[in-house]
Amino acid sequence: MHTPYEIAKTPPSCNRPVPFWSWNDKLEAEECVRQIELMHEQGIGGFFMHARGGLLTEYLSREWFEVTNACIQAAERLGMNAWAYDEDGWPSGFGGGLVNGKGLIYQQKYLRIKEIKDAKEAAEVEHRIAVYDKNGQMVANADSLPSEGGLAAYFEVNPYYVDTLDGKVIAEFLHSTHEKYYDVLPQPERKAMRGFFTDEPQISRNGTPWSFILETEYRQAYGDELLPRLPQLFYEIGDDYRQTRHRFWLLITRLFSENFMHQIQNWCHAHGWQLTGHLVLEETLHHQICSNGVAMPHYEYFDIPGMDNLGRYFTWVTCPLGLFSAAAQTGRRQILSETFALCGWAVSFADLKWLAQWQYVHGVNFLCQHLEGYSLRGIRKRDYPASLFIHQPWWDYYKPFNDYFSRLGTLLAAGDVHYRTLLLQPGATSFTNYNDRDNGKLDEYDQAFHALTDLLEASQVNHHYGDEELMRRHGKVSKGELVIGAQSYDVVILPKLSNLGDVQFTMLKQFAEQGGRIYGLRNDLEHGFYVAGVDHSGDALLAKVQWFDSAEALVAALPADCRAVGLRTPEGRALPDLNATSRSFADFDGKPAVLYYIVNNNREKAFKAVIRISGKGLERYDVSTGEVVPLAYHREGDVCVLEHRFEAVGDLVLLARDYEVPAAATEVPVAATLPLGDAWQIVGSTENLLTLDHCRCEAEGKELFAHEYVLTIHDELLKFERPLPIVLEYAFEVDEQFALGTPVDLLVEHPERQKILVNGQAVSNVAQGFFRDKAFERIAIGPQLKCGRNVIRLEGEFFQTEETYECIRRGKIFESEKNKLSYHSEIEAVYLAGDFGVATPGVWQELTADSTRYTGNFALTVPSKLVQGTDVGLWGRPFFSGALELEQTVELTTEEANKQYAVRFSEVFASVLEVTVNGQCIGALTMPDYELAIPAGMLKPGANVIRLKLVTSLRNMLGPHHLQDGDSHGVCPYHFYKTPGGVFTPHDAAPWNDGYCFVKQGVKTIRNS
Repeated sequence: MHTPYEIAKTPPSCNRPVPFWSWNDKLEAEECVRQIELMHEQGIGGFFMHARGGLLTEYLSREWFEVTNACIQAAERLGMNAWAYDEDGWPSGFGGGLVNGKGLIYQQKYLRIKEIKDAKEAAEVEHRIAVYDKNGQMVANADSLPSEGGLAAYFEVNPYYVDTLDGKVIAEFLHSTHEKYYDVLPQPERKAMRGFFTDEPQISRNGTPWSFILETEYRQAYGDELLPRLPQLFYEIGDDYRQTRHRFWLLITRLFSENFMHQIQNWCHAHGWQLTGHLVLEETLHHQICSNGVAMPHYEYFDIPGMDNLGRYFTWVTCPLGLFSAAAQTGRRQILSETFALCGWAVSFADLKWLAQWQYVHGVNFLCQHLEGYSLRGIRKRDYPASLFIHQPWWDYYKPFNDYFSRLGTLLAAGDVHYRTLLLQPGATSFTNYNDRDNGKLDEYDQAFHALTDLLEASQVNHHYGDEELMRRHGKVSKGELVIGAQSYDVVILPKLSNLGDVQFTMLKQFAEQGGRIYGLRNDLEHGFYVAGVDHSGDALLAKVQWFDSAEALVAALPADCRAVGLRTPEGRALPDLNATSRSFADFDGKPAVLYYIVNNNREKAFKAVIRISGKGLERYDVSTGEVVPLAYHREGDVCVLEHRFEAVGDLVLLARDYEVPAAATEVPVAATLPLGDAWQIVGSTENLLTLDHCRCEAEGKELFAHEYVLTIHDELLKFERPLPIVLEYAFEVDEQFALGTPVDLLVEHPERQKILVNGQAVSNVAQGFFRDKAFERIAIGPQLKCGRNVIRLEGEFFQTEETYECIRRGKIFESEKNKLSYHSEIEAVYLAGDFGVATPGVWQELTADSTRYTGNFALTVPSKLVQGTDVGLWGRPFFSGALELEQTVELTTEEANKQYAVRFSEVFASVLEVTVNGQCIGALTMPDYELAIPAGMLKPGANVIRLKLVTSLRNMLGPHHLQDGDSHGVCPYHFYKTPGGVFTPHDAAPWNDGYCFVKQGVKTIRNS
């Protein structure tokens, strides 16, 4: 039996990242297997086979399963985990359109209510449920409506998604998708596949849900009729409207939990598979209420519960903490996050670590990277980038990142969680406030809850949430502790709330009677206190709560041992940017240990911290190597104390022991920074690029645009809804310094479908290889170039199937259709690649987010051999996406050469910076602090050659280039479009700028000393 320490040293595939592998083109088994083998080389543990927009192999067809079989076999051979994704696009549940296509009963419905003038208007209401007078009293029929009018309750239909509350609908979903896998896969592949990912299933994204089963279910649950009470869901009518709302939303939550989540998990288990995935809109209680009631109860029915974190920023901390709480309480060890979507093509390893470690310190321990694109052709390159895959220039440097979080995740999943503080989640309060209109104080309750939990985390008070439904399923009070499943708590905190569930209330009373400590944040948002919507304002429990007027006062009053660790600056100030968590091991490496994981959530700033941890001995776990190493600390009684500098994006794993551990000597800092100048010679480079994203367009022999952005042209051609002969002309300049005859390749998608002319001369449309991704096929055009204006002419046909046009029309109504959209023809940018420079005689402007904007023309020119400053884009490489080698010589005296030096940089604008000194590589920098010690004896008197290899991303090649605000940290397909009206910009488009925005690529001012 291996210890967690031994397992984490070389993490098994089940603890390694399993990304979304976007199946988004015509699939070929041989290519799929090639891609799997490359994943394996970079430390990836498996993949989710994810049908996605751009897919040209029929979903669940014979060809689909032939590729699936080949992929499962390859995974089995390599020791990887193959998972199925349960839908064609997302959200899960509609079976690619088969389930909702069965008719009204199966389709998603929204409950509505509106004012009506008279019986005649009532009779005209489509899908009418019931009619009420002005006071909300139900009338027998429309004819008996009073003359002053009243209200009509009715439902709207979304024909493109399903009723996820109805068990028979979800049974049909299982029949349409899951059972096909079971029936078609051969037994060995069926056994080897791990299970299914269900993605963003939802009750409603458009207000209060309705289902034909609700009347019966409400009656059975509460012994009451629902229809007479519908107006209370929308209006504060009657003394018992809170009770009605609480009952309704609790029922909605339970139906979704049982009929969708639990039914699918039961089916998976019965067939030998597991279930993982995540819900939609998990961030706040307001987000959750319509989409899933409350999220926490549903996590129990995932074998690996999950969440998502989208964009280059953090979601609300309540999202991972709610997931972590439910997982810990229900005994789930592994916790997934679908993460890194929308980060943009410029996302760096430092960004990825920053995002991942924030999630890991709050409970996540298993990465699902979004995503790996089978292809980047057409719309696929804009699919919530970045694609973290083989086309990235930095791909060969990916394994250390994957190893790091595999080790860390292995340990966090293996250790036991013992949090002693429970914060009640105010889901019951959200139920009573939601009215599908102004929603009372719901947003203020959300903000107060988030602020309180954020303050607890900033104060290193580890805590779980107490959800009403999970407390009903698994809660009890025993020996002065409030128990929820596998977790026990002796401190309970009440946030601002006005309503509790009845089980929560009963358990709190028992907890107080047994001497439990309850701390409460006084509610200044509403008067009154309710239990399941019934007034309990005078209940004796309230007198047993220690109330506080501010979150700060409440947190300060908590017992000191509620805090995971002591974290202060050397001057004694708090460190709110630092979060911590802990795990207990009865046997970590043959001996017990408590693991503490501490992270700096600040992307830009470093902090020096004094850390205090209970224990007799202290060691550091080096996540990069998997080794336990000594560190410098001292004892103050039963507390170990150390100082540590947390760099920006820094983290630290400590092991507290119940026995004495020798302390390491205090580290002596490197004495000097190697003096480097700002000027660098370019001594090596992958091909330079020029992106051409505007062109002239003819359709049916008539000029449609003289000069326009390619995606605008694409959307305009779609409006014809018929095949069109088209001509596209991309113009660019070549200046007189450029050496004519230099090899230059045109990178173009589907060249075989087009006749290609360069300056009027026909060139072969047979590709000679590709650039980074097989979408970008090479056509040699160097001999055809001339000084001055050059024109690339593409002649072909613009064609879509009728199904594509139907999908576009449906996609503007609901996302399930848009998310499976595939085009046959696409109007895209083309690119020039070669050993050239790009002249930029126009105007450069500094922007935020380490980006710049260039306004003016571009021209091919002679490549520069020099970089002066921090951005290679200013030196003839604005669109560069690859690896650049820079070099300079440092002269040292004999005395200087014998000193200990380091190379240091204040910032690195790249994914990787590899440093070589006198021909020997000393390391690759991907994270702050950007420094590397130079080994003794490597420097010499006289000239020393320092070489930097700068490895960038695809951002400056692929954009988006034209956002008014510059670079975005939340990149959607929407951000690549200029004009509204398309399927990705149905209502508006992002603010546009004709100039070109680039992210900086280079090294920022080097610190000299």
